[in-house]
Amino acid sequence: MKASYDLWYRVGTPPWVGHARSTLVEMVQTGDLLPGRAIDLGCGEGDIAIFLAEHGFQVTAVDFAPSAIAKARAKASDAGVDVDFVIDDITTLATVSGTFDILVDYGTFDDLSMRQRAAYIDRVTPLAKPGSKFLF
Repeated sequence: MKASYDLWYRVGTPPWVGHARSTLVEMVQTGDLLPGRAIDLGCGEGDIAIFLAEHGFQVTAVDFAPSAIAKARAKASDAGVDVDFVIDDITTLATVSGTFDILVDYGTFDDLSMRQRAAYIDRVTPLAKPGSKFLF
């Protein structure tokens, strides 16, 4: 699966690329979601992470596809924002630690097998703290 996604990002544009989800935009614009430490799980080309960084969030963004992260880093540079983009697998999360105020997963969990989902839950749950919001 990793190779397929990496190739897709390298030679094409997946349909979810290009903008932050309208519900997220609305939550930020209305103040329902206040800036804090955020993680975008399965960030792809970084559109959500960049949007959050543009609105004052401290963002870590994770994807296992190196070509997606390369595109995300270029987009963040063009936008003039700082995002900590990490190449890692969200079912192992070897390089991410600490807790986050906001966890975002728009579509990644859906693509996982049952075994991968169990590993994801084991790795992602410790990233939340009391009061964290998980946008799923």
